[in-house]
Amino acid sequence: MRNAPSVIYPVGRSAFHGRVLCALGLSGALALGLLGWLSPGWPVGWVASGCVVWLMWAGWAVRSWWYVPDAMLHWDARAAAALPGGRTGRWRWQLPESEPVDLTRVEWLIDAGAVLLLRLHAEGSRARWVWLEAGRAPSRWDELRRALTAHT
Repeated sequence: MRNAPSVIYPVGRSAFHGRVLCALGLSGALALGLLGWLSPGWPVGWVASGCVVWLMWAGWAVRSWWYVPDAMLHWDARAAAALPGGRTGRWRWQLPESEPVDLTRVEWLIDAGAVLLLRLHAEGSRARWVWLEAGRAPSRWDELRRALTAHT
C-alpha cells in the first residue's frame, strides 16, 4: 500500500473527545464525593484541595476542547519530500487563513474505528494532538486511513 491517494481531511472539535473529557470529569467528581462521604475523618482541607484541583482540571479540559481550531490535514502523495524507503509524499497541516505547515511526522495513537487520535509533529513547534472523526467527511475517511496506514 505504498501508493495511497492524496487526501484533504477536515479536523475540528471532536464530540468523542468531549464525551471522554465529560466521563473523566464525572469520574473525578464522583471519586471526590465518595472520598468526602466515606472518609469523614479526612481533613476538610484535603477534600477542598481535591475539589480545587478538579475544578482547575475541568476548566482546562473545557477550554482545551472548546478552542480546538477548524483545520485541514493534507496528505499530498505527489509532493517531492523524500520519505524512508525512497517513497515520496508529504503531510501538511493548515489552519484557516494561514499557509500550510509541513509535518515532519504523524503518529497514529488510537484507532477506535470511526475515531482516530493523531499526534502531529512540525519542525520548530510542539506536537499537536488531534482527534479525527469519520463523520466529518465520510466519503474521504477510507482514503485518509489508507494514507495513514501507508505513511505513518
